[in-house]
Amino acid sequence: MISRRHRHRERIGAIVLVLMFTLVGVRPAGGFAQVPPSDAPDDCVDSDEPNDEPSDAQALPEITACVTAEHDEAGQDLFTWSVSAADAAQRWTITTTGIPGQAISLQVYDGELDPDGIVVNQLPLAKSDGGAGIGASLGNLLWPAGDYLIGVATSGAGAYRIDIVPGDPVQATDEFEPNDAADTAESVTGAFAVAGDRTDTEDWYAWEIPNASETQLWRLAIQYPVGIVENLTLYREDLTTIFDRTAGLDGRLVLDDIGLPAGRYYIAVPAAVEVSGA
Repeated sequence: MISRRHRHRERIGAIVLVLMFTLVGVRPAGGFAQVPPSDAPDDCVDSDEPNDEPSDAQALPEITACVTAEHDEAGQDLFTWSVSAADAAQRWTITTTGIPGQAISLQVYDGELDPDGIVVNQLPLAKSDGGAGIGASLGNLLWPAGDYLIGVATSGAGAYRIDIVPGDPVQATDEFEPNDAADTAESVTGAFAVAGDRTDTEDWYAWEIPNASETQLWRLAIQYPVGIVENLTLYREDLTTIFDRTAGLDGRLVLDDIGLPAGRYYIAVPAAVEVSGA
């Protein structure tokens, strides 16, 4: 089990939001990246042991990283990873290689320490498990600015590598302000993708579906930063609710095979609230 202690993460109000409405059959940008090959690049560094307790966690000096590790038995390695406000504006992919015959687990935590150094409000944010010989991957996620604890746990002896690299670019246009109510909603038509920042006001979009047929299906997808558990609401033109769904802890919400007749619909994204591990 990976310990869940690390430094308090900076809270921010304005963070990147990605909203995509696409035709079914068109895969939106942002799928999970492949696990990296086993050959380590020249700039990869060795794991700095001991690093199996939060107080000994190895600090990653850059937002991108490559670390190799090898153990004689089951164990864990902990790393601290810092994301700047500029880094928070793009997706990041964290992957590990597999260990032959062994399982591997990749986890990222957020939390706070009280004045005595005791963990409070601990929050596991993301986890990926790899089976025997299979690496783990947390692909194309948006991370709010702050400090994180990354843990890699292995079931037995062997060597692995952890990589942190930029994810797929956010392929979307910037939102148009003001759009904080239905009567000022930004107009969009058909398949579209838009990116915006979440502040203390809602974002509204007036979505026109032209010439739809009974066989036309849509994929509705939104991506918030990790740890932002928020809703996406779709309304009819008269502002009656069609659905109101909540994104997962990884910030993603995807709804496939949505059938809607031609017409106008409203999409509402809630105002930002403070991220909390409570």
